[in-house]
Amino acid sequence: MPVAVEPRLLKAPASAGTHGDSAIKFLDAIGVNLFEWQKACLRHLLAVDERGRWAATEAGLLTARQNGKSELLAAYVLCHLFLLPEEGDRPKTILFSAHEYRTATEIYRRIKGVIESSPQLQERTANIYDSSGRQEIVLKKRKKQKAGNAVKFVARSKNSGRGFSGSIIVADEAQEWAVSSYESMAYIQSTYSNKQLLMTGTVPTEENEYEVFEGIRDRGRSTDGSKNGKTLWMEYSPEGSENYVTSQAIDPYSEETWEQSNPSLDILISRDTVGEQLDRDRDLNLLQVPDDGGIGGAV
Repeated sequence: MPVAVEPRLLKAPASAGTHGDSAIKFLDAIGVNLFEWQKACLRHLLAVDERGRWAATEAGLLTARQNGKSELLAAYVLCHLFLLPEEGDRPKTILFSAHEYRTATEIYRRIKGVIESSPQLQERTANIYDSSGRQEIVLKKRKKQKAGNAVKFVARSKNSGRGFSGSIIVADEAQEWAVSSYESMAYIQSTYSNKQLLMTGTVPTEENEYEVFEGIRDRGRSTDGSKNGKTLWMEYSPEGSENYVTSQAIDPYSEETWEQSNPSLDILISRDTVGEQLDRDRDLNLLQVPDDGGIGGAV
């Protein structure tokens, strides 16, 4: 059975088109070649309404670990930084946050590496700041701009969004996004009419503070079309994992389960590796379906 390209669970706002295809051409030109599932997600993320604004003001992606989510996030940031201008002459500002500083640093280094390997992007870049207190990339000003586009990378905390404003927020490791941290970042987009908050994560454990991610999951899974019309939800998970009762019947050793949960199966992840990991988890008594209503399934 082929591995899924489109998310098994997909809720997408109505749109009038997408910048996804032009973004993919741009990424190909700078040496960022996405997998088909990553391209599908990017097209959904960059969908626009009839006014040309983002169809989704909030978006969520759930997929298993080690499937290439980081590469998708790097591509998303690069597109917003270099390809997709803010309305008018206002500089575009992006905030990339993660639960752990090392995760934010990993994405920063991926993007920095792409820029440094592309004369085209280097020519447009004013400064790349790389210190323990500041990881930021700033572009040269375009005509009539007072400042250049910029992306800042931070580890989340109660104060990580203070004194900052931006139209695009990326929250990686969103299964570990505490409400207190969310509140510090919730209003930094308030002065922007065209904005998007992207949360990405994997299946949380009981030790995670996953209320924020659980909230967008529930809005995304809702079948009530009259509510949350600006929410985009993309979930790669086993059939039945959205229901606590049916999630108990999921067979973690079924290859169909692996295919639905891992869009990069047979590309980045081998089936042998998945089976070996399941055997280790079983021996350590870690192989179980979460009791939170099955946010992502058994794998």
